[in-house]
Amino acid sequence: MTRAAVEDFKAWRLARVLKKKHARGGRGVVLDVAILHRVFVYAIDCELVLKNPVRLEARPGDQPERGAQPFTAAQLGKLRHAACNDTLAFLLLRWTGMRGSDVVGLRWEEIDWETREINRLTLKRRKRVILPVHQELLFALEVERERRKPEPEAETARRKT
Repeated sequence: MTRAAVEDFKAWRLARVLKKKHARGGRGVVLDVAILHRVFVYAIDCELVLKNPVRLEARPGDQPERGAQPFTAAQLGKLRHAACNDTLAFLLLRWTGMRGSDVVGLRWEEIDWETREINRLTLKRRKRVILPVHQELLFALEVERERRKPEPEAETARRKT
């Protein structure tokens, strides 16, 4: 295995990834190369090869400006204060991690009050997710349910017929 072959692989992999709909600029290729590098480290340890042909340009996770950046307690306090009348929406976004489109479309029937879970088919990827409901969010949902007094879906359908 030569470095030239590895560089050809990187170019081929990047081109292949960029053809996909959710390529995100091919950022995942860095992880692919890091994994390949680690495979060759193992091969060196087992004395299967003499040197590692995979050169790392970057290491996944070395760029703190990308990826998860949790809010500080002060930032969360400011967000909560700014939410005012939209506290329920804020809590849904905070504790579930759902996209705004999924939060807006959430129905009472998708909340399992006994197991304290939200069971929803996401809009963007059409994927079924089951999310635990945090105690703070559960309290806010219960208050809102009591305020709105929604009718069960079966009752509503029966009355329409």
